Amino acid sequence: MLSYHYTARDPATGQYTKADVEADNEQAAAKLIRAEGLVPINIELSDKRIASGRRRRRVKIKDKVLFSRQLSTLINAGLPLVQSLRTVNAQSTSKPLKVVINQVISDVEGGLTLSVAMSKHPEAFDQVYISLIAAGEASGTLDKALERLAIQQEKDADLISKLRGAMIYPIIVLLVMVGVVGFMIVKVLPQVKTLYDGISGGTLPRPIAAITAPHDGSRTASSSRESDPATAKKTSIGVAGFAGTIAAGGSGSSRTKTTSPSSR
Repeated sequence: MLSYHYTARDPATGQYTKADVEADNEQAAAKLIRAEGLVPINIELSDKRIASGRRRRRVKIKDKVLFSRQLSTLINAGLPLVQSLRTVNAQSTSKPLKVVINQVISDVEGGLTLSVAMSKHPEAFDQVYISLIAAGEASGTLDKALERLAIQQEKDADLISKLRGAMIYPIIVLLVMVGVVGFMIVKVLPQVKTLYDGISGGTLPRPIAAITAPHDGSRTASSSRESDPATAKKTSIGVAGFAGTIAAGGSGSSRTKTTSPSSR
């Protein structure tokens, strides 16, 4: 499947339209453009190419619901399948769905059944959808099958919306709980431990002691470095030396003052 960029004119209004269409060849692209009521002026192969296994944009559920309901109404009114598909495609506002419908129209005009044509687009129609379409084709009740599919898709969309809404509240509560617990561990529990340390014979409850153990370990490490014997010895030596220096300076000044009268 290739992507073509085209310029076409609307015979009714005389306006020119530029857009992209996906088809197997240029002739098929021109056929799809004419099916939309436009006159192709120029068709060029676009730089992007789309193959069967490449990335495709998924069709939204609400767009599939609208497609199924409109197609069911048109078929029930007695319109041919291809004409119904073209009418639905003209009224659709979803670009991914329009691309899929164009390819389905080409396959149906080529002799394939609607279910087989839809089975080529798993990104738009799942296996349940295709199976019900095939059953409706076999029994001659395609319009009823499409109506049942639209109702079921509406229920699925409503259920998904409710599930997403129900998940918001638990997530918010969980985030608030995590924030409260973190605040208590960092701010409140250390103050509780300090309060217990100030009480003679006071013992922390085991859960609180287990939580505050990491903080106590870091404080113990810093206090052990301060109480190291070698560090204490060096500190005492330095203080003693500084005191001796001050004492020596004081004695020298006193001698100077006592000997000065005799020299006179």
